[in-house]
Amino acid sequence: MKKILLVLVIASTPAFAAKSIVGRWGSDGEACGFAAMIIGQKEISSPELRCRFNSVSRSGSVVTWKGACDKAFGASLKDATVTARSYSDGDYERIGLRINGGAEHDFLRCP
Repeated sequence: MKKILLVLVIASTPAFAAKSIVGRWGSDGEACGFAAMIIGQKEISSPELRCRFNSVSRSGSVVTWKGACDKAFGASLKDATVTARSYSDGDYERIGLRINGGAEHDFLRCP
């Protein structure tokens, strides 16, 4: 008589995995067409801001990047810390973006 060994493996997955914020974001629906901000894994680019990051981390709904940013008209931030807090307002997926602890600016995901 042959014996059969049955092994059951149960993978543990988190109940909620935070959605990536990589993509196109605008301050409103119109901005998605001509002035969208593009968020990559280690970069952000828009007509007003270009950032390159050395490190990225995530804690729940907040992504934190560290690197350097160049603002429009030549202003440069050599030691920039940028955070993006993702949330939903019920109708749209949104992020609140903050540079070096300054004011939070809201953006919605572009279609």
